[in-house]
This record gives sequence, structure tokens and C-alpha cells, in this order.
Amino acid sequence: MSDHPMMQSWRLPEFGQPLVLHTEDPPVPVGREVLVRIAHCGICHSDLHVQDGYVMANNTDKVSFSAIGVRTPLTLGHEIMGHVAAAGPDAQGSVAVGDPCAVFPWMGCGVCETCKAGRLEDCPTPAALGLRRQGGFSNYVLVPDPRYIVPSGTLLPELVAVAGCSILTAYGALRKLPPLTSRDWIVIIGAGGVGLAAIALARHVTAARVLAVDTSDAALEAAKACGATETMNAADGSAGVLARTGAAAGVIDFVGGKQTVETALAVIARNGVIVVVGLKGGEVGLPLTRLALRSLTVRGSYTGTLKEFREVMVILEREGGLDLPLTPVAFSEVNQAMDTLRRGGYVGRAVIAVPGP
Repeated sequence: MSDHPMMQSWRLPEFGQPLVLHTEDPPVPVGREVLVRIAHCGICHSDLHVQDGYVMANNTDKVSFSAIGVRTPLTLGHEIMGHVAAAGPDAQGSVAVGDPCAVFPWMGCGVCETCKAGRLEDCPTPAALGLRRQGGFSNYVLVPDPRYIVPSGTLLPELVAVAGCSILTAYGALRKLPPLTSRDWIVIIGAGGVGLAAIALARHVTAARVLAVDTSDAALEAAKACGATETMNAADGSAGVLARTGAAAGVIDFVGGKQTVETALAVIARNGVIVVVGLKGGEVGLPLTRLALRSLTVRGSYTGTLKEFREVMVILEREGGLDLPLTPVAFSEVNQAMDTLRRGGYVGRAVIAVPGP
């Protein structure tokens, strides 16, 4: 029996089902494991994909999570802030009980060449929290190694929570753009939780001006508040983007659908870079000679590295945080919050507040 209060977790019993509250003793950390008492956990759009059990591979075909080894019952959630509750004997000295912390969720096996190169998120045998390991819609999470624990000091806890995905994913995408000047434009398509984080972070990564594009007027208002140079309703299409920017040196697509990628291709300048992050799915036709003749780069971006996560935390500490719209969600209302997110009912990120002991 653990000395800690009971562990309560919102688990996905089967793909396509609502989450169910599960109660058990919290795990006891062994070896280099660290037990974190969760205080806040963000709700990411990818949690909806996991709940559904698939993402779209193209316009018609689905990629099943069960086919790639994701198993239920599963506690979702990977944007985690909490406090160190206990540490295994080999982790003691690396963390201190009670310390506030952010958790890097994108773990790999830790021993393959990809992991040794620092690309844990690209590991061929991934072990991400909320996907391969039990995640953060809970009051406890077991972290396999203290290197995934980053002290968060006095930063706003809700903001620290979303650093693990929303802010990190935005940062990872921005870092894939080429060096740009204040004469250049980047277009950010999708001003949801990750898109708004990218807009707020952009000035820390690039000198370029930012045009934010979304279908929601409320999201565009938030984009302006987060630092977008200009905003535009997606209904104005590629012609609207070109009228405002000429041609964009970079486009980051946080939607990742057929229409948004086609817009990116229509507005990108010579030598431009398109970074696709969103998982809406679909496919586009692309004349291959155009890539060479215009020296275009079209690439994906999944999230960010552990090194980039530490860089994000340094930026947050230096700036005292980022002014992002964050909506608190009661722990008892996780299912309702998932439904609200599915309907597009949040501006920015919804963050679960986990009751204390």
C-alpha cells in the first residue's frame, strides 16, 4: 500500500468511448523512476484523435492507433505540470520531493541511436505519456527517468502544463523555418492552442512578421493579443494572404488539412519553407518540378526535442511566462471538456485543474 492518496485517473476504456474514472493505489517508483503529483494537465486536440482511435492518412483511409501498438485502457493527457512526489533509489539526488516541475512527455526507448542522438520523439519504439504510457488526466503520473523532469519555479502552473506540447510543438515548428528578416512574412494557419503559442513565441525565434489565419473571429482576436502582426479570416483564401504579404517566406500549418496545405502551396515564396503540424488529414496534388524550380521545402513537424523543451522553459523563465488564453477545467468535467474541444468551443488551451490531496 502506498503512503500517497489514492490515484484517480480518467481512462479511455476502449477507442471511441467516453473516459471513465479509475481508482487505484499510485505506483511506487523504482530505479530511476519519478512519481509526479499532477496539479494541471492540458487537453490537446491529439487527445481527441486518440479517443477516436485513428487519424486520417489521406482523404479516405484511416491510420488506427491499435494498429501501431497503442493499447487501452489508457489514461490520456501529455501536457503535465505537477510536483515531485517520490523518486526511486537511483533517481534520488536528481530531483527533490515537493519541487514544482514540467514533464517532457515524448519519451522513447532511451537506448536506440535515434534516442542517443537526442530525438526521443522520433524513437521507433516510442513511449510517450498519454499514448504508450499512462498519462496526465490523473492526479499522479509515473515518469521513467528524472531527465524528463524540468523545474518550473514560480511560473504560472497552467502555463507550465501546456509547455510540454502546445508551446513545445509551436517552438519545434518555428525552429524549422529558415533564418528570416523583418522584411519577411510567415503565415500561421490555425490559431488554436498550438497556433497561438507559435504566435506568442515567434518574436523569440524569428524577426519575421506574422500573419495569423483562422476561421474564428474570436481566435483571430486572441492571435492579435498574442502578437500577430496581422490577422485574416481563412474565408479570404490565398488571394487574401498574397494581398497582405506578397508571398510568404514560411508557412506553418497547424490544421494540416487538404485546403490549408493547398493555401500554403499557393502563397509560399521561392526558397520558402512549409511546415505541416496539424493532423486533420487529407492529401494534395503537387507538381514535383515545382519543388525544384522554386527551391521549396515541404516538411512535417511532430513536436520538439528534449533539448528544445529545456530551451522553451528558459524562454518562459526569462520572460516570466507567455500571455496565452487558458481555460480552467474541473477534474470532474474532463469528458465535457473533451466534447467542448471537439466542437471548437475553446479559444486557446483548456487545462484540467487536479484537486490537491
